[in-house]
Amino acid sequence: MPSSRPPRTVAASEHERRLAEAGERKARGAYYTPPDVVEGLLDLALGPALARAVADGPDAVAALAVLDPACGAGNFLAAAARRIATALEALGVGASASAERAVRCV
Repeated sequence: MPSSRPPRTVAASEHERRLAEAGERKARGAYYTPPDVVEGLLDLALGPALARAVADGPDAVAALAVLDPACGAGNFLAAAARRIATALEALGVGASASAERAVRCV
């Protein structure tokens, strides 16, 4: 006798997997911010301060301080450090020194 259930699709399997992951994350209290949301929030929160600091030079950029009180997995801090390092490199600071100075900002 044929089954009356529809065939399992890849989309359905993926949806069920994501639901299971969401349940697991909820049980552990682990919620991760998607990268596009991290970047959008950094545009709003860090973007203006970084632009002002860039106009004032590398010492002003290196003097920035970024705080993520929730911290979590560190996605915001890592992305902020990358932006600061990129700004320092654009101002002529070497790649290694830029990375080191950027890490001190977060």
